[in-house]
Amino acid sequence: MPISEGSFYVHGNLGRDWERKEITSKGRPTVIYSNSIAYQENKDDATTWVSLTVWPDRDGGELLGQTIAQTTGKGTRVITRGPIRFDSYVNKDGEQRGSWAQNVYGIGAEIRTPQTMSSVQVPSQSPGAAEMPKSHEPF
Repeated sequence: MPISEGSFYVHGNLGRDWERKEITSKGRPTVIYSNSIAYQENKDDATTWVSLTVWPDRDGGELLGQTIAQTTGKGTRVITRGPIRFDSYVNKDGEQRGSWAQNVYGIGAEIRTPQTMSSVQVPSQSPGAAEMPKSHEPF
């Protein structure tokens, strides 16, 4: 078994609050949670949207989906882990289109330097605490 188990990581902001859906899968009612994530490699790049799906836990429960929905929501900066696929289709105008989708096996909130703070004083035991530099991230 490969170490990555075919998992990929996507980081970005959630596009909306999580939606709980009841579907039928393999003839059984199943609860999934869905959302989408906006990904940009650099600030001025085009945004790529990836559809996210959290499937039931191995025991068929929805604890993972419930926990994710309760702790993250629209605008939350996250990192997701799971297999990703590209689905292509032809739209009603006959144009070839495609979309990205990921089954989420794990998710975590991304902790970043606050953008609203120009500087932060680092606590120190000695006088002359250092000043942290302004954020230089591309977003």
